[in-house]
Amino acid sequence: MSTQVTDVYGNTSTYGSSGSAQRDARDAQANVDRERVLLEAAQTGDYSAISGYQNMSGSERGEVEYRANSILGKVNALEGANTGDYSNASSDAPMLYIGGSQDANSYNRVFQDGKGYAVYDSFTEDDGTQYIAVSGSNSSWIEKINPDGTRERVENVGNSKHNMPTIMGGKVVVPGKGTKTRGKSRRKNVSSVLNRFEDLKSNMGADDTTETTTKDDDTTTTTTTTTDDDITTGTTGLVADDLMSDSKPCCSRW
Repeated sequence: MSTQVTDVYGNTSTYGSSGSAQRDARDAQANVDRERVLLEAAQTGDYSAISGYQNMSGSERGEVEYRANSILGKVNALEGANTGDYSNASSDAPMLYIGGSQDANSYNRVFQDGKGYAVYDSFTEDDGTQYIAVSGSNSSWIEKINPDGTRERVENVGNSKHNMPTIMGGKVVVPGKGTKTRGKSRRKNVSSVLNRFEDLKSNMGADDTTETTTKDDDTTTTTTTTTDDDITTGTTGLVADDLMSDSKPCCSRW
């Protein structure tokens, strides 16, 4: 009888019924169990469940925590790939882009080799339509993912700061659509697509601006507008090749 083992990233491996295959399955499951403990520790910040952690030296704890946060970073980066939901993607925590020749197995290529594409921002309309900002070392674009799963590219982001996307008749209209990005570094591409994505969100009413109106008995109206200043134009945070680009050895057990 075969045995299946699913790791913390959602990948399932099948092992045969032979004695050696079953030993491999047990070893794989033990490794998954260790990674799950590390993942939970990174998510909560509580490492007390890790055997021997309290007695470790500072450097040993650092290695364990590095390993745990690396696992958490990969789990977060694969969220879009596993669920189709990119709502948690950001410049500080990009997610693996799924599409074209990229699938969930492209993680190492994107986040370790610095090739391929990642999602750096997104927003979702009330009907479930999702817009994502995609960037890589060669190009960047804004993509629309419809509720039925079909996709369409809204804009290829180039050097020009003109031709901003607008809304006409309930549709996204981008003058000059088709501009290609050439000869730009990944960081510059990320910065460009995030700037254009902010324009798109603003034009579609998906920015973080809210308006509150209060009225008293003397019919005096006061309007207060607050805007989230957390987004800094031109600041790109991490790019895909920054995430887990350094490899540190970890403790032999963890």
